[in-house]
Amino acid sequence: FARSGPAVAALRAAWRAGDVRALDSLALGRLAPYPRTRAAMFDDRNARWVPQVEALLAAGEPAAVVVGAGHLVGPRGLPALLSARGYRVVQR
Repeated sequence: FARSGPAVAALRAAWRAGDVRALDSLALGRLAPYPRTRAAMFDDRNARWVPQVEALLAAGEPAAVVVGAGHLVGPRGLPALLSARGYRVVQR
């Protein structure tokens, strides 16, 4: 992905607006014809990260998890996976 230009501006605008549908489309839309690639790049990694994020939450200390926008959207994104495990996920 480019680091600047219209695509990045659109991602930034969707992020700031809290528009997760647009983020999903912009970040992962190009991978729709390639479900195995999407799974390898995003879905499988998100599933592997959930226990690590849970361990951070259980530690009770402030922590930061930094991921790309593609890991934050859709039914297999980190927020959805954490919500499914009973965590309250809030977008700010």
